[in-house]
Amino acid sequence: MDELERRLRSALVELAEEVPPSHNAWADQERRLALKSRRARVRPVLMAAVAAAVAALIAVPVVIFNLRPSGVQAGGVLPAEEHPSSVATGPASNWPPPKTGNNYVPVPNEKLITEPVSVETVTRPEGQWETLVYTVQRDGTQLMCSIPLPYGVKVNGADQAKYGSPACLPLIAPRNGRLMWFKGFLPNSANGMYAYVMTPNVQSVLVRTADNAWKVAYRIGPQGPDYAVLIARLGPQQGQPKAYTARDGRDATLENG
Repeated sequence: MDELERRLRSALVELAEEVPPSHNAWADQERRLALKSRRARVRPVLMAAVAAAVAALIAVPVVIFNLRPSGVQAGGVLPAEEHPSSVATGPASNWPPPKTGNNYVPVPNEKLITEPVSVETVTRPEGQWETLVYTVQRDGTQLMCSIPLPYGVKVNGADQAKYGSPACLPLIAPRNGRLMWFKGFLPNSANGMYAYVMTPNVQSVLVRTADNAWKVAYRIGPQGPDYAVLIARLGPQQGQPKAYTARDGRDATLENG
């Protein structure tokens, strides 16, 4: 035995003397190997759980943000709306001043609340016809009236009898904090003009139509002491709207219905 072998054997003997004796060395070795293998498996699972928890913490604020209510379920950007009258189109801010004053002749037992305003112009063989909308109080009842007349013919004037009487619908004061006095199609409209009569704080009404499109009803003419009239052009052959949202001057939601 050479010097190298002798030193190697001596070192191994010293190491063996430091290890405590075991009566089942093979079982101890298998246990150590199993423990090492389990630690190797647990570590990736633990790291994956930590990563999932971090991802969840990041995702929660995003989900909460996406669930914040949008006020009006408008389904996207609203289209640019036109004036209800076919004479002048464009955003509400560009509407011409409504015609007031000389379109109405007083009659007994009827008090004019809001002046007649043209909301629709139709060309007929005999010329231009306007649909005039106004509100009155008659025998203690508030009414919204509409009538199509040739351009320049006055409501209750000498020539009106040639073209029939106004169609007048009752306005019912809202209760329990509600805002609506009336909603419905104008009886004599050719283009599906739909009216909302709302308390004066309502500046516009977002309308979801029967085919799930969106229209906007804008105020026409000056308001009365208790309400304002708003008109939307829904188009011919439209059914009753499915829903509405009344909005103030800043487009904030006042009432849904």
